Amino acid sequence: MIDAIESWLAAQSFWVQVPILLLIGIPICWLVAGVIDRVVELTLRRHTRREAIRHAQTDPGPTE
Repeated sequence: MIDAIESWLAAQSFWVQVPILLLIGIPICWLVAGVIDRVVELTLRRHTRREAIRHAQTDPGPTE
């Protein structure tokens, strides 16, 4: 099936290939970028400035 689609796409002219690949490529790249962003955010969550500020606001500090 994939070979048939590849053969069909390769047989098309450049002006047909570009819109088809853009319609498929842009959403896939957008989804991959979103997944990478979430993974990096979860991985580095403890080291972000936002978490440090949140921790400083909720930390009562030393008590006497």
